[in-house]
Amino acid sequence: MNILSIDLASRRYRDTSVRGGPSLLILDLERGTRSPLMATGANFTGVWTHDGLRFIYASNRGGDWDIYTQPTDGSRPADVLLQRPYNQFPASISADGTLIFREQHPDTGMDLWILSPDGQTVPLRVTRYNGMDGQFSPDGRWVVYTSNESGQDEIYMQSYPAGANRTPVSSRGGSKPRWSRDGRELFYIEGNALVAVPVRVDGAIGALTGYDVSPDGQRFLMTRPDPGSVPRQLNVILNWASDSAQSVPATSR
Repeated sequence: MNILSIDLASRRYRDTSVRGGPSLLILDLERGTRSPLMATGANFTGVWTHDGLRFIYASNRGGDWDIYTQPTDGSRPADVLLQRPYNQFPASISADGTLIFREQHPDTGMDLWILSPDGQTVPLRVTRYNGMDGQFSPDGRWVVYTSNESGQDEIYMQSYPAGANRTPVSSRGGSKPRWSRDGRELFYIEGNALVAVPVRVDGAIGALTGYDVSPDGQRFLMTRPDPGSVPRQLNVILNWASDSAQSVPATSR
């Protein structure tokens, strides 16, 4: 399985290829070359810094999944950005370098945490419910995420860093939220549909890891299921119990 995501600023793609374990490759669009970003351990689920010069990703090279950072030009080895018990996966980074990451904890499940540029960690959403898909707004004033506290995955938004004005965004299920580059729309997946919701500057809501949004908000990069994998025929067997009984030899009954 290959998943490509684009960084338009540096004209590079991130290629997440699963061949005996996920790995990350850089595709140079101008030269058409592909080169490994790193080669140690399995590497997965990364984000670009806003200047496009560094890539932040999860790796299990130390046992647990920890968070590493590395220049995208491969000029130096990876540095450990966050290493602590359990599994950590980066989700979103703000312009000032503040990172949202997801932690898999044996007691609380999936939680959302903040890693500040000075290395301090503080909880964003640590509850008995699962929190995922945390995303900063372009101006860094809001965070959206997925939570199953209602009984199913839904999208929620709250101010950052205060955490006030928490607002449900979806009501019929939702996952994988993404902001438009101007922060005026939210996109998320609802079943097989991609939903767009307008957002006002005060956070009011108006009445798709598998995709991303182009800077102009007009194009989407996403995975598409193979039509050949969808079953087109359903066979129903009637009276199977009586047929099975007749087919069993009498000596085995």
